[in-house]
Amino acid sequence: MKLNENLDTYNIISSFSQNPIYDFDIYAQGYRNAAKTLSDKLLTQNRIADYDGYPIIFLYRHAFELGLKGIIYSGLRLLSLKNRESINDSKFYNTHHLGELAKSSAGILTTLFKNFVDLGNVIKNIESVANEYSKLDYNSFSYRYPIDITGNYSTKHRQQEINLTSLTNCMEDLLDSIEVLNFGLDIEMEQEVQIFEILSNFNDH
Repeated sequence: MKLNENLDTYNIISSFSQNPIYDFDIYAQGYRNAAKTLSDKLLTQNRIADYDGYPIIFLYRHAFELGLKGIIYSGLRLLSLKNRESINDSKFYNTHHLGELAKSSAGILTTLFKNFVDLGNVIKNIESVANEYSKLDYNSFSYRYPIDITGNYSTKHRQQEINLTSLTNCMEDLLDSIEVLNFGLDIEMEQEVQIFEILSNFNDH
């Protein structure tokens, strides 16, 4: 049996858009959905194996990371359109540090949406969860591997414990907020692109 054989209509397509740097929020949705599906299944059982929970903790963390990167890349593009100048976003390509990503996204959101009443509370929650998650899984290794690159425990503490119900409730609430922010950025960007095109056509005349 081949790994990738066209047997039916259950085909998964990636690299589907012209500019994939703005697809982070779509990928985040996939990892979030997978985490929630697994969590819901485990939480109906009387007993669960620890290793059944590791993918969930990783998937929620990865969804969080992707959601923040979605805010950053879309936000930087929107800022560049508003200011009519390019902004270097390459420093975010290889980082998995939630604290750094949360701080960067907070700065971008504050710059773009100064008059948004509830933004401060949303940002505070994002930064708080990022800091808490970083203590449990600093660089996205802790729930993918049993050891780090030096051969030590991948977690900060031995017998590190996370409550699955608490994790799921917290992350679902947080990722709801991030999805709203990314949706808002998409709308703002579409409007700004239209303005940019109108001005470009006007200048051509």
